[in-house]
Amino acid sequence: MAEQPNTRLNTRQVVRRISSTFWFFREILPYGEDCVIIGIESLRNRFITKLRSLYKPYEL
Repeated sequence: MAEQPNTRLNTRQVVRRISSTFWFFREILPYGEDCVIIGIESLRNRFITKLRSLYKPYEL
């Protein structure tokens, strides 16, 4: 895992290899709105789909 300072205060860009999206999503979910997936569009889209499936039963 490599951390690089970002231009905004209190932000970090973390670059890492992901061997399991299941564990990656579990790792980042607690960060909620403080975490954004910016790389690999397919991973980002998969996470968006996962989030939509979470709120759909609650009609949000």
